[in-house]
Formats: sequence, structure tokens, C-alpha cells
Amino acid sequence: MSHRSNLVALLAGVLTILLSGCAAVQTQVLPGNAEEQRSLRALMNAPTTAARAMLARSTKGSEAERLACLLESARLALPGSLRGKAEDTVIYRGAIRQVVELQQAHEWRLQPAPVAGGAPALSILREGRDLLDPSQPTRLVPADQIRITGLRERSRHDGLGLPYVAWFPRDARALAGEPGLPPSGMAIPATAVLTFTPRGAAVLQFVRSLSAGTMVVKGRPRVLAADFSAPVAVIIAKGVNRRFDVPALLAPLDHLSRSGLYQFQPYDPSKIPVVFVHGLLGRPEAWTQALNELQADPEIRRHYQFWFFLYPTGLPVWKSAALLRAELDRFNKELTPRLSTAAERARLNRKVLVGHSMGGLLSSLQIREGGRLLTRQLTDMEIDELPISPAAQQRVRALVEFSPRRDVSRVVFIAVPHHGSPTALLPGATLLAMRIRSALPDLLAYRDLILPKLHDELRRELSVSASSLQFLRANSPLLRSIYNLPRDERIAVHSILGDRGRNDAPQGGDGVVPFWSAHFPGAASEKIVPAGHDVHDHPEGIRETGRILREAL
Repeated sequence: MSHRSNLVALLAGVLTILLSGCAAVQTQVLPGNAEEQRSLRALMNAPTTAARAMLARSTKGSEAERLACLLESARLALPGSLRGKAEDTVIYRGAIRQVVELQQAHEWRLQPAPVAGGAPALSILREGRDLLDPSQPTRLVPADQIRITGLRERSRHDGLGLPYVAWFPRDARALAGEPGLPPSGMAIPATAVLTFTPRGAAVLQFVRSLSAGTMVVKGRPRVLAADFSAPVAVIIAKGVNRRFDVPALLAPLDHLSRSGLYQFQPYDPSKIPVVFVHGLLGRPEAWTQALNELQADPEIRRHYQFWFFLYPTGLPVWKSAALLRAELDRFNKELTPRLSTAAERARLNRKVLVGHSMGGLLSSLQIREGGRLLTRQLTDMEIDELPISPAAQQRVRALVEFSPRRDVSRVVFIAVPHHGSPTALLPGATLLAMRIRSALPDLLAYRDLILPKLHDELRRELSVSASSLQFLRANSPLLRSIYNLPRDERIAVHSILGDRGRNDAPQGGDGVVPFWSAHFPGAASEKIVPAGHDVHDHPEGIRETGRILREAL
């Protein structure tokens, strides 16, 4: 085959398995809320109420005098805003926005000047279970000033206060002790609320939107305004921001140092972790739509927190599964000392794994029994009888010796090729597999010694490549060795499949994984979605994931 033909075949293989677009989302921070600014100008030009009059006065005088007038306009507008009066809501939110801007400029130390009708003092609450200290983030941006493209819907709702996105860099003191900080930092949603004491003193607080949805004001619980899409978009836009990663497939070892389990929010012991595991060529950004739409559900938001596993997808499946296993162990070790009650420990041990495509194979290996049950399917020799060094024998043990996890309560398989995919047999995919640089170089030196000790069928498979693509071949003996391992029946398993809207199950499939490969006998539920292989990204696939999470409660 010519060099040109090789290149065409290689590209064809990439395009065959390339199932996602480039950037997950795009964001733009606007200088302000244009609609609110127009409304405020109109109100100040006709100051017929006390709240309007104080708002108009806030444009003049020193910054301390302006602050006093803004606080008073917010106090006067609050009762009407609580009743849903549009004019008072605009004044109240506009006042909060400007108060926060002034405080940021003065490092949260500015106090109102004693002017006629002005607020006598301002307190900023910094501590509390559901509170965020506004002096800690590097940046606080009103959520309504963040324009987002790339999301199907914006998950937000109206209520009291003004939603913000608090941005923390990775080395922020407030994030110390978090086991899985994204390289780009963390974006946390919070709602700014101004309330007032009986004597008129102002109290400003930022309520964490993922922790609390209501607040008692004037003797009644009030729903707080919130925007859950803005922080999702900000954290993704600040990161790598791409759904797929060809270099991590072709040269997995070059990207191994970046693999790991990452949090989307600070660890909350009152919530159950959901671990998303992406598929071949993927990255955590592949779950953007799912995260955004699942967080729109208040029950899911109240009971779950989301983690993401990143791994270079050129690695063999059992190597990636071992990395996931080690990361889950590390999180448990670092988080358990922070837990003070049995209920908190129980929630940490009720993790839900959600795996798409090859990510489902990694998840499957977390609930199965390995060891001798696995090695006997690979070779008739014991590990310590293999003609390799003791150190290499130990590395093999780390890959094949494992037990079902005791900290996983449920697994959701989404378009998972339990028995492989015909796509991996295409000439382009085969050539691509051969181009993947060795993912196990420490064992490569023993290749000629190990291969003769393997069963015939496996020896033929691994003589080409030990990459992930070899595992994904239809009816691969490597996959069969995994599927034959006993699994812990106490862990619930669910399956979500795609049929491209053809209603042709069990003959059809999602275009990449056939039904016969994705179907999982014994699953607690099976849902067929009118989607291609991107079932995890489809609205019906996400709704089914949400249904499973709610059912698990």
C-alpha cells in the first residue's frame, strides 16, 4: 500500500470512531446586563418612588455615599421584589450588582457613608455551611453577563437574588484538600442576596447554589435565583475544551500524567458521587450536555455530585481500569478522614459509575472478580512462572488481580461494546491500532517471551498491538475474558442503547456498536434511545440517566 493510501486509511479509521465535535462550549463575558441597564436608566429618569429616588442618588457623590444609596434602594425595593413586582426586582438586582462591584474594588471593606435615608452599615457574611466567602474567589462574575454557545438549554431559574459564578484557580486556599482539582481551577455558582435588619442595616451573603435553593427572608422560605449552566460553561471554556483527543489515543504514555479523577465542585459529604467515564477518543468534556441537564433537576442536584475520569484512550482496557481503580482508592483515602457520620461514609460508598462506550468496559471491570479467574483465560501459567522479572510480574498483577468494589452501588452502561464492535475490524481502524505507540513499554521488552505462553487466540490478537483498539474488535477474546469474569450481583446494572431511530432491535445498533454487543442480560433496566453512538449526549439518553439516578434514591 502506498504512503498516500496508508494516510487515507488512517484518516478513515479516525473519522470512523470520531463521534464528537471540537469545542464543547464557548463563553463570552459581557460588560453588563444590557436589558437591566436600559430598565434602570428608564426608572432613574422618572424617580416617582422612594426606591427609584435612592437609585437615582446612587450615581452621585463619593463611593461610600453611592453605596449607602444603593443599599437603601435595595431595602425599599425588596418587599416588592418578594411579591414579584418587576420594577422592584430590577432595582433590587441592579443594586446588588453595583454593591458587589464597589466591594470588589475596595476588597470588601467599603462601608456606607452616613447620608440621609442611607443604610447605617453593611455586614458581609463569610462563614456558614452554605455560604461562600466573596473575598476568596479570584473573580466574581454575574451569571447573566456570561453568554454561552454550545449548550442545548440553559439550566437556570428565577427567584430572589442575583446569580454569580465564583472562579477559583487550582492553587486557591479555599480549595485546599480537594483530591481532584481540574488543572483550570473551579467555578462555583452562588447567589448574592441583600437582606436587612429591623434597624435597616444591610447584610450581604453569597449562598452556594448547589448546596441551598431557598432562604428564609421576612419569615418565609424564598426560592433563590440560580444559574447552573454558567459555571459548567466557564470551567470547560477555561480548560482544554475539546470533546475528543487523538494525540492521547496515538501516544497514550505522553498523556498519562494528566489522567485521573476530577471533581466538578468541592466535595460535599451530603451527596453521592457520580463518576462519568468517557469512551474511545473522548475527554470529560463529552459529558457537558449531560452534566448541564442533570443539574437542572433539583432532586439530582440535592443528592448527587459529579466526578469525571480522564485517561488516554490508547491504553489497553485493563490498564485504564487499573488507573480508575487506583484513583477511586485515592479519593476514598483522602476523603474518609473528613467524614464525621455513618451517613456521610455510606454516601461515599454508594458511588454510581456511568460509562460511555469503552468507558463502560472500564466500569464493568470495577464490579468483577479478576485474579486467577482472569489469568486462566489468558495463559495456563501462574504469574510468578512467567519468564519475566519480578518487577514486571508485579506490574502484571496490578493489571489482572482485582475484586468487585465495595464502594460502588450502581453502574450505568451507555452504548458499551461488551462483545466488541465491527468498526474496530475496518482496515483503517486496524492500521490505526498499529500506529498507536506501545502503551505498556515496561512489558514490551518481554513481548517475545510472554506471547508464546498465551493461549493461541490471544497470541494472535496481541501480536498486532496491545492497544485499546485491539480490545474493541468484534468478538475479541480479550473482551470475552472480561465478560466471563463473575460480577457482584448486588451492584445494580442499567443499560442505555442507541438504534438511530430505526426501531430495529435486536438486529440493529447505534452505527458503531450493534445491539447484540451493547445488550446486557440481567440488567435492572434497558432503554433504547433513537440516537447514534452519542447516546450519552442525546436528550433521551440523559433523561434515562436521570431517571436511574432518581430511582437509586
